Amino acid sequence: MLRRTSSLLFASSLLVAAGCNADRGTALPIDDVTPLAGQLAASGAGFITSQPAQAEVLVPGAEMWPIISVGDPIPGTTETWAPTPDGLGAYYENGVLNVYAAHELSNTGVRSSNGGPTIAYARVSKLTIDPRTRSVLGGRYVEDGSSQLQRLCSATWVDGAEGLPTGYFMAGEETLGTPNGSVVSAWDKQGNKTSLPHLGAFAHENQIVVPGFKNKVVGVGLDDAGGQSELYLYVADNEQGFIQGTGKLYVFKTDVKSTAGTPLHSGNMVDGQRIPGYFVEVTDPADLSTPPAQRAANLQNKVDALGAMPFVRIEDGDYDKNSPNTPAIYFVDTGNSSIRGRSQVGADCFGVCDLAGSLYRLQFERNDPTRAALILMERSKGAASGWASPDNIATTQRSIMIQEDPAYDGFDGSRPPAIWNLKLVNDGKQAINPRKVVQATQEKLIPGPGGKCVDAQGLCWEVSGIISTEKWMGQGSWLFVVQAHTLPFSVTTNGVTSQYPNENGQLLFLRVPGT
Repeated sequence: MLRRTSSLLFASSLLVAAGCNADRGTALPIDDVTPLAGQLAASGAGFITSQPAQAEVLVPGAEMWPIISVGDPIPGTTETWAPTPDGLGAYYENGVLNVYAAHELSNTGVRSSNGGPTIAYARVSKLTIDPRTRSVLGGRYVEDGSSQLQRLCSATWVDGAEGLPTGYFMAGEETLGTPNGSVVSAWDKQGNKTSLPHLGAFAHENQIVVPGFKNKVVGVGLDDAGGQSELYLYVADNEQGFIQGTGKLYVFKTDVKSTAGTPLHSGNMVDGQRIPGYFVEVTDPADLSTPPAQRAANLQNKVDALGAMPFVRIEDGDYDKNSPNTPAIYFVDTGNSSIRGRSQVGADCFGVCDLAGSLYRLQFERNDPTRAALILMERSKGAASGWASPDNIATTQRSIMIQEDPAYDGFDGSRPPAIWNLKLVNDGKQAINPRKVVQATQEKLIPGPGGKCVDAQGLCWEVSGIISTEKWMGQGSWLFVVQAHTLPFSVTTNGVTSQYPNENGQLLFLRVPGT
């Protein structure tokens, strides 16, 4: 979820003073966080960024290494790694890890401060990474911006485990009313792209696919539109039906009322509350007869008329790895300081619905994915006492990682955004013992007031796009990205260096034992 940011011009001089190398963009000396990176870079084992870590570990025994930063060259190409990395996905093949990253660029993009080209429209990079050295061996763009997709956000890799054996990286447009129709796209291993308009035209935070249903492929669409956010479901008989659009689209609703007797809003729920719900069909989900830019408004009118249950602003989700016989997902709502209900469906929170965000669990009936129970696992108490403004998440059987994207003034000047780990117990039905394991290093890399996270001034970074890599890199291992919104970078092409005042970022490896 990208936020408007302030450009810190003084930070450019900070980077130059720290040792900018024009041949490799804003290549900074390796600091004491990354001794292994220096050894590997010198050995020729593959490329590892020399920029300082944009995050730091906070718990004993944890390890972290930066892999590649915005503006760094992609080995084997003339390309550099694009700004605003977000959702990740990965698969292992022939001894290497193939890592996709969605780059959350809009149509206006990131503008150069010295006359260089504007970097506009979303991209998807695919990097080949050695899982032993955590170095980049090669890569390319499977989406280079020419399709003019906008703001690809959280993302996911799906394959045979989820009922799609071909394997696809899925990411959707978070922007409403785009020329492409606020669409989800799927890229296969060869880079072939398929548009999936039948998944609905809404603000796509992520599209996840949930295993555990016999002879069904079941996808959950997470709608990130603030104040008009819903939970979607797509059910098909097989991979072909899911990709070609012969299944059905649904939206979540419940017959439970608020204590005042009004239609239920997520903000009416309390910690631990479980409500029964069901998904109702949305007709003509692709809406191909409507101009693409109008499809999102059409869909919103349809789901309002169906009485869909509203949320504040749903963000990322992941499925429960504990109970394959009882399919379930976790998802988060980032919260908002001004949303008080949704009058279009008669829902009223009688105050701010959800200030600092919430963690939910959706428990499906195995024999009927359109029947499900919604549980509010925990509502944030605020940034001063724990996790807040949750954005991206990822799970293992043991725990859940929650990443923060500050969305209210509770962070202001107090601390940078962080990654929190919660232990899963009771077969994944409870999340306990939250601990802050990583935080962004914005206060270190931008000393002074400009390095403080103040949401209203656009000074907050994001920790984003996290996935578990335990199948390939060992238990407790993860990949994640940082969106360093106020940190400059540069790109050198054919001896010409273009400077950019903001939207740096980084891909990092993390290991936290026990997670």
